[in-house]
Amino acid sequence: MNTLWENIIAGDKDAYSTAYLEFYRRFYSYGLKFSPEVALVEDVIQETLLFIWFERKRFAGIVNPEGYCFSVFRNNLFRKIKDHTKRLSIEGRQEADPEFSRDCLLIEQETEKELCQTLRAAIEGLSSRQREIIFLRFYEGLSYEQIAFTMDITIKATYKLAGRALLKLKEKLL
Repeated sequence: MNTLWENIIAGDKDAYSTAYLEFYRRFYSYGLKFSPEVALVEDVIQETLLFIWFERKRFAGIVNPEGYCFSVFRNNLFRKIKDHTKRLSIEGRQEADPEFSRDCLLIEQETEKELCQTLRAAIEGLSSRQREIIFLRFYEGLSYEQIAFTMDITIKATYKLAGRALLKLKEKLL
């Protein structure tokens, strides 16, 4: 466990502030992949970050605190989305399936527009779990161990899922 987490566990508010700012940005980006409702995502971020502070003593026994935080956030977000979907369904609206938004694939330069469209089409051909693992690995930079913990799957399954997603992308792009 690194010094930042040790300091948070010890009750260091400055260390927590540092982690808070970093996680807020990362959770926000990750959360919007599942729900376009900013207020819902922000509520779950706040709940998760408060959980991290108030339950910081739990982190003493956790080998991978960053992966644990992502897992807590993901589980809380899915629970909120499910509750929100039920509420909408009760109000007579159809249920919405959380999907990755298309804005993940923005490309900075206009000259790369054709490549962007090809890449976008290839990624849309992936399953939602494959899209999620691609996002966590390449956009969030999480390790396979952290992804396994976050997605609640084995490390071996994480490698297989990522490998299949990358192979499928390669086939579509070449």
